[in-house]
Amino acid sequence: MTERGADKHYQRADEPRPGDEIAPTSYRKLPVEIQALRWSGHNLRQMIDFTGLHPSANKWTWDEYEEVVRKDGFKVFSLEAAYIVPVGHYVIRGVKGEFYACEPSIFWQTYERASTPLPSLATINYKAIIEREEHDIRTYTGMSKEAVDYALATCADILHEMNEAINRAPLVAKRKGRKI
Repeated sequence: MTERGADKHYQRADEPRPGDEIAPTSYRKLPVEIQALRWSGHNLRQMIDFTGLHPSANKWTWDEYEEVVRKDGFKVFSLEAAYIVPVGHYVIRGVKGEFYACEPSIFWQTYERASTPLPSLATINYKAIIEREEHDIRTYTGMSKEAVDYALATCADILHEMNEAINRAPLVAKRKGRKI
């Protein structure tokens, strides 16, 4: 299977690609679930548990590190650069494991709290549903067979991952001393 978002149909340089339009075009953000934690200025340990301690901070003791953060601010590292996170902003873990800060008003315009997956999802025969819908998807969207196959394979992968996460949830909760 190809990398998500990389459709074989668009790999040739001489063919038009999404985004090559000559006029402004509307786009919708893909429904991607992220993890985020708000930096309060007083939750450094929780922030480090979430983001991990950057190797550059290994030269300090914890007390020294806390002092550096008080003086210089809390930093996160995206794929491009390091950023100081203003107090009150959310730190988001991106889809590639990178971290970045997001202003609260933008955060709440862009995201909503994800609902907990329902255990009943684990019993759905998603492969049968996908196979049943393949013809209708091609017929009503005009997508090529390759594009439909790619989209359905991606859906199947995501549903499989969700299924595995649901099955692991009781074990994770037990390790963390939580009840399900």
